[in-house]
Amino acid sequence: QKLRIYETNQAMRLSQFLILLVATCNYSQRCNLIYAFITHPPNPKYCFQCGKGQRRYVATKGESEHQLNKHQGNHGDNESKRKQGNSSQQRYKAKASYQKFHRNKNDLIKKIQNCTNFDELFGLQSRTEISYFYISHYWNQALRFMYDELECQKVQNNPEILKPLVKLTLACSNKLNNPRSLGIITNAISKISSRARKPIIDSDRLWQVLENNIVEAAKTNTFDSKSCSNILWIFAKRNGKSDQLFSIMESQALSNIDTSNSREI
Repeated sequence: QKLRIYETNQAMRLSQFLILLVATCNYSQRCNLIYAFITHPPNPKYCFQCGKGQRRYVATKGESEHQLNKHQGNHGDNESKRKQGNSSQQRYKAKASYQKFHRNKNDLIKKIQNCTNFDELFGLQSRTEISYFYISHYWNQALRFMYDELECQKVQNNPEILKPLVKLTLACSNKLNNPRSLGIITNAISKISSRARKPIIDSDRLWQVLENNIVEAAKTNTFDSKSCSNILWIFAKRNGKSDQLFSIMESQALSNIDTSNSREI
């Protein structure tokens, strides 16, 4: 009876072992799991961590290399996606910054154009950030005020009223290299002086700065026909003796002769 009980227990243990073996082989998808653990302990080089919710098992050399390559490939894809995401984010920020700059620029230009007198204009200039880009707009608006009798009389009685704008122009003289802006500033200063019947403050320094900047700008930029005609006419009226300016602006005018109208010619 004891022998039968012993044999029954052994048979049950053997059946449990076989069931465990079959289940393990089916789960591991390889039949070498038991053999690997019996013959030699697992080599960490050929082991890897499965995903969450899965078990660890010993992989063959080829399988581990395949998994490693796959992991590296996924890591490379993730890295490239991350870089693409960063570059896209940087482009978005640059675009947003560019749009914000132009919105602010247009807003300030509108504010300049909406000023109705010199006090409002120079008050706006003192409250906003100094930038050479808006100097031509300030001068153009100041010229518009000169066609108002009261504002023109202010300049006639006190030419130093334009001192803030003159000071800003001289401070940013090394950055004034846009042909259109130079043409606008030259025209505005000339007509303001003419309507005030007296030179504005620091006029000699202003004309010298404008002359030098026009010569330098003409070496690398093209002046349109209107700017060329205004600059040549204004400096000729001032009895200018700058051979370099007239020579270089002559070349500019000839290059635009086909697009010039009768007034500009």
